Amino acid sequence: MALTLASRYVFSICTGALLCGAAGVIRRRRATTHWAAFDLLHYYRAIPTRSRVVIDGNYISTAGVTAGLDGALKVAAMLRGNEVAQEIQLDIEVDE
Repeated sequence: MALTLASRYVFSICTGALLCGAAGVIRRRRATTHWAAFDLLHYYRAIPTRSRVVIDGNYISTAGVTAGLDGALKVAAMLRGNEVAQEIQLDIEVDE
């Protein structure tokens, strides 16, 4: 059974997904990680998903460090709305 997370959201960047795997967070959840560690996700009974950002319930994972920016903007949109996320994107000059 998948671990129920008490946090509103859990967000992993790059190989942080493997730490979440060791904690049981990604069991039976879609997840991504850096391409060099991607094949390890199945050891944690995750559902490996090749994408820069994967959202499965309250768990958000990103493929690599730069994909972490994309994930952070998605979390900002989830928490504060698209307008705020777009303002942040403009301020940090990220072209998504």
